[in-house]
Amino acid sequence: MFKSKRVSLLTIFALLLPSSAGLATIGVSAANAASSRTALTSLTVNGVATAAGSTVDLPAGTTTAEVVATAGADASTPTVTGNTGLHVGANSVSIVVDAAWSETVANPDYVEAVLDGNGVEVTPASGEPTISAARTDTETFSLTLNVLPYDASSAITIDGELLVNGETKEVDWGTTSVVVAVTPADAGAGVVVTGGTNLVTGNNPIVVVVTASDGVTKETTNINVKVLQNTDTSLSAITVNGLPISAGETAYLNPLTTSAVVVATTTDPAASAVVSGNTALLAGTNDVTISVTAADGVATEDVYITLEVALNDDVSLSTFTVGGFDTEDGDTISLDPFTTDVPVVVETNDPDASYVVDGGDNLSVGENDLHVTVYAADGVTSFEYYVVLNVKYNDDASLSTFQIFGDDVVDGDTYLLPAFTTEIFLEVEATDPEATVTFDGADGLVLGENTLTVTVVAADGETFMDYAVTLVVAESYDATSITTVTYLDEGLDTIVATVVDGDEIILPSNTSSVEVNVTPTEALATYEVEGDSDLVVGNNELTVTVTAPDGFSQEIATINLVVSVGDVTTSSFTVNGEEVADGDVVDLLPGTSSVDVYVETTDNLADFDLAGDN
Repeated sequence: MFKSKRVSLLTIFALLLPSSAGLATIGVSAANAASSRTALTSLTVNGVATAAGSTVDLPAGTTTAEVVATAGADASTPTVTGNTGLHVGANSVSIVVDAAWSETVANPDYVEAVLDGNGVEVTPASGEPTISAARTDTETFSLTLNVLPYDASSAITIDGELLVNGETKEVDWGTTSVVVAVTPADAGAGVVVTGGTNLVTGNNPIVVVVTASDGVTKETTNINVKVLQNTDTSLSAITVNGLPISAGETAYLNPLTTSAVVVATTTDPAASAVVSGNTALLAGTNDVTISVTAADGVATEDVYITLEVALNDDVSLSTFTVGGFDTEDGDTISLDPFTTDVPVVVETNDPDASYVVDGGDNLSVGENDLHVTVYAADGVTSFEYYVVLNVKYNDDASLSTFQIFGDDVVDGDTYLLPAFTTEIFLEVEATDPEATVTFDGADGLVLGENTLTVTVVAADGETFMDYAVTLVVAESYDATSITTVTYLDEGLDTIVATVVDGDEIILPSNTSSVEVNVTPTEALATYEVEGDSDLVVGNNELTVTVTAPDGFSQEIATINLVVSVGDVTTSSFTVNGEEVADGDVVDLLPGTSSVDVYVETTDNLADFDLAGDN
């Protein structure tokens, strides 16, 4: 059924004519003539004839159809719209026909002649009885173009038997292969079959994947080929908590149920059945396996039922941390520069709920979206937690490498150079590879102090840091020095001794460190002291190394520090509370296995070892 819209001047004119039978007939005839002038004489879609108001099915993927319409000689070429930009499903097409013509009609202003009773004209006629009138008409026709979806369906037979998704085909025991035939609805579709060979006793899955000619639409069909046991492994009855259930069915249990009584009765009384999976139940689906072993002890079969423990709709979180910090929905978290991923820890209040984290890695500078979607155990309820991860632009203006001739230096250092040095080998590298490094003062050196300046501008373009090192070009190579050692004698008087290489100083007992002062002959020379602390009783080696301003010439002085032995007497020595002396004999009661020994040294810094008290 279709409708057309018509604008007919002829019909309007007919209604204005006098109500004589002849004129009314003229108006109706003219209207019919107008209708025939706008009528379609032919209509084709992609070269195939069709009728206005019909529905034409087009192949999947069609976006444009060629719609050709023709009308009568008085009509202009029909205008077609809606036949491009087609989408899957119904698409409305409009066909507009315009017609224009002229025709002879009764003159409304015409006045007939007046005759007397004898037929003699009394008043002559006025005007012409008919006139020529221009006519136009417009009619719109509709057409529906139905673009079919891509079809990935197919007919699948196994050994000639038609099967659908989820079905099982049983074959005789010993069967090792079946013939799988797939006939796709889409002749251009691709087919991949997995399985069907190397069959074993029991269940053998066959997966058929049909990909439609668009390369996207897919349909996966799972069919099970069951190789039957050679003996009876069937069950005559299954009950869950006393209620009967069939293999493959689901028993629905109350929330928080953790176990169910499953009883399986074999058809053959000599066969045995073992139930597993009916304890330690979780909310949701729990698979229960009933393993049946035939009387021969060889043939087995697994029968499955499902225990469905009612689920809840809880989507709340017990733990939500980003980078170790507690986080809530809608938070914005600032991250250090260069952060590319951040640990996201999520725990749901309902252990049976699940979640998906999206956006915690591959971070870039600026704002990054983190989405955590929680899916409740009921499989319906979900909630999305949204957090903004803001990776700050790097303001790091530090140096990872700052070396002069391979020696590490830092801001404020003084670096000694040999005489006549005019330039240095400088190696600098910013910690942030995006930072820029410039330097000044590495060449054109003169005798004495020269300033080397290294400037690092951070990646943010604002933060910068200047690193300055004083370069001292030496004018001598003298590495000699005057060394003094300061310590306290037994009377706690301060002793200052000037020493040279090979000297020996006797120190009081309990001396653990000495103060060493070095005065290089060359003011720009440097020195290093080792062995002036953590002294022990007896010999201790003190080393003074002086390096000349050229950084190469050295003088090493070694001094032996001898720490005297201290007081090793005791101020108190008791056994079971009784004071004793060296060599005493203490009588003990029969059966005594240990004694209490108390020792106090005269020298508070002295230590002692005890043996033989048990």
